[in-house]
Amino acid sequence: MKRLLLLLLLCFLVVFAQAQTKLGSFAYVNDGVNTSSANNLHPQTGAIEASYKTSDLTTMTISRGPGMAFANNSSYSYVGTLPDGQDEAAAVANDVYFQIAINSNTKYTSLTRLNARLRTANEVGSATASVSANISYKWHYSVDGTNFTAIGGAVLLGNTVTAGVEQPPLDLSAISALKDVLPNQTIYFRLYAWGATGGSVSNRGFGFGKSSSSGLEILSIRGFLAEAHLMAAWDFTGINAISNSTVNSIFQKPWVKKTDVVNTLDIATGIGLEAASLSNAYAVTYVDALAPASFPTNYNEAVVNDTYYSIKLRGQSVDYTQILGYRVKLRGNSTTATTARWKLLIGDSNNDISASSQVLDLGTDISLTSNSDGVYYFLGLNDNDVSAVIPPNKNAELRLYFWGGTSETGVFGLGRLADESHLMIYGKTITPTELQTLPVTLTSFKATKTSNAVQLNWTTASEQNNSHFNILRAGDDKNFVSIARVNGSGTTSTSRAYGLTDYKPLAGSNYYKLTQTDFNGKPVDVGDVQHVQFDLNSTSLRVLQTADQSTIKALLNVNKAENALIDVYSISGSNLYKASLALSKGLNELTLPASLSRGIYILQVKTQSGEALKAKFVR
Repeated sequence: MKRLLLLLLLCFLVVFAQAQTKLGSFAYVNDGVNTSSANNLHPQTGAIEASYKTSDLTTMTISRGPGMAFANNSSYSYVGTLPDGQDEAAAVANDVYFQIAINSNTKYTSLTRLNARLRTANEVGSATASVSANISYKWHYSVDGTNFTAIGGAVLLGNTVTAGVEQPPLDLSAISALKDVLPNQTIYFRLYAWGATGGSVSNRGFGFGKSSSSGLEILSIRGFLAEAHLMAAWDFTGINAISNSTVNSIFQKPWVKKTDVVNTLDIATGIGLEAASLSNAYAVTYVDALAPASFPTNYNEAVVNDTYYSIKLRGQSVDYTQILGYRVKLRGNSTTATTARWKLLIGDSNNDISASSQVLDLGTDISLTSNSDGVYYFLGLNDNDVSAVIPPNKNAELRLYFWGGTSETGVFGLGRLADESHLMIYGKTITPTELQTLPVTLTSFKATKTSNAVQLNWTTASEQNNSHFNILRAGDDKNFVSIARVNGSGTTSTSRAYGLTDYKPLAGSNYYKLTQTDFNGKPVDVGDVQHVQFDLNSTSLRVLQTADQSTIKALLNVNKAENALIDVYSISGSNLYKASLALSKGLNELTLPASLSRGIYILQVKTQSGEALKAKFVR
């Protein structure tokens, strides 16, 4: 039923063309103030400001070069008079160009596309059409106003109709100099033109324009304006997850990569989510195998069920990659996921993302607001906050986990309204020397329950005057008591890993806190408090989610030592694995050799004393 509803939704899908944000454009405007003539673009004689600019764009103007004389022979246009009989070299030498200048005082600028509608003074077939028949042009750009670089080759325009001709879009996306341009640095474009011969001066008109006040744009520029430290961004305009299993970024810093061999970042989903049909969104639902009664209700269950979005990253060869926050648009309604949480996973000892990966927090839980058009959520970390850092040459993965919800057909996810930046990730690179100026840079602190103990691990990216660490433990009373001391590494810019095993955890809740002490003797809390539960007086069964698909791993706690029968069933009831095991009292770690395809399964344990436990899990 769920898939049928999704297909029905797809039937009503409106397809949108992929678009970048329009930063500014020129069009005929007649508001009684800005128009000097009812027939011409306002005003014709000098430079004019764009008729539309996004609020973050400070200025966008068009003007003529000294060799492009003012002309008033084309309605609703911004044109000039071409000199007679020049070639490309003469046009450049004599400043025969139109110039567009674009600037943002406060944002970083990245440009992706320029569109122009060009026209000549005469129609095809007119008595003087031959005057303009050989007009050609070429675009150039500059980020200093002095040194200009050509974009592509010359284009033969010839003669046009009076309405002008929309030119092929000028693709700027591959020009690195037009990416991440500093705030208050002006970007210039010049359109050089040449080739008009013969006829009178009035017949050599050329420029941007059309022949009516219909509102057509004669020039527009698209791209992206960003705050400092923007690392990557996604726009889901025109996207539908039904047909887009992954979506590439529309913007990313040149130093950001997915892997050593793949540059472009993309966003995908974990196997606990499946695509849902919704225009201008990367929308999902829980997989069919998860009925409402099985929806994840907390972060740990979201991890087990793989209900997350994923962005894979690769650390730089020398520098650290410091994640500084996000801006994300999330949409849903009263029946969909209720909570989300960002995590950063760091490659394990084999540099793989697995159950052994370090897991770093990126902010706290996001309580989702019901809104079909989406709501923006923000996190901005201080420049000196190194709680989420990717070490050099390390693989990493940003995950946005979801849980909660009551409906199998509830659609939630990223984006909704068109022409917006729906997801932005902020970050920067930081050198080992810069890290060394900070005290202790903790990149992870994790407590993991084993059979009868708790394994504590933490990692630092750098240390300065670090004497030692103290590990403190508390029960439900939250009264922390030191249980161990581990010496620090003094001053170092090299990553250090530390570990400690608590062989005598408390029955019930165990809270662990890590403090760091400088040589001056002052202790400071570092990392987040970790929680491990030891329910030693009750039986329990939990299947672990691992990267190894050839085995099933589970934790089984029993009150006494006895034999047990182990069975694995498919959701349809077929028995896929059977074994008998001798269990010890307390926590048992089970590893079952059962290679399973994607689907939902049930692990069942029946003890000799007659107790039966079941756990449902997804592969």
